[in-house]
Amino acid sequence: MKNNILKVLLILVISSLALMGCSEEEKSHKHPAQEVVEKHFQYKKEKNINKFISTHSETMEDIYKNQGVYKWDTLKDIKLLSIDEEKDENYKKGYLTNGRGSINGTTAENLKVYKVEYEIKFNAPGPQESGRYTWWYYVIRKDTDSPWLIDDYGI
Repeated sequence: MKNNILKVLLILVISSLALMGCSEEEKSHKHPAQEVVEKHFQYKKEKNINKFISTHSETMEDIYKNQGVYKWDTLKDIKLLSIDEEKDENYKKGYLTNGRGSINGTTAENLKVYKVEYEIKFNAPGPQESGRYTWWYYVIRKDTDSPWLIDDYGI
């Protein structure tokens, strides 16, 4: 009887551990488009300009390279607070019909929209005020074999 109780307890412990392991694996799986947004913030925090630019579409790359719109020396810190895929289809629809998607030919299948909350601090006047922001990031790919890249973001 004592052996049977030990066997049952052992089975329960092993089953519980296996289930917890599966749920952790599922939680850690992120969509590649989301990973690009997370890298965008990581590279910005590191002030790694080339890697930061590499997370963007060609059009966005040109903006950063040609206009130098970012004051990297004033950035003190940036922290990604949350990132969630936007479920409201109107954001996709707006991008595809009235936004950059109407110009670059992106399809709904090749577009992900993320609602991102972040906090940014500057040690001098920067391109925006220090504070907490909620912006939407539009991440696209040319086709199913292409990488996901940020094509637009803002309020």
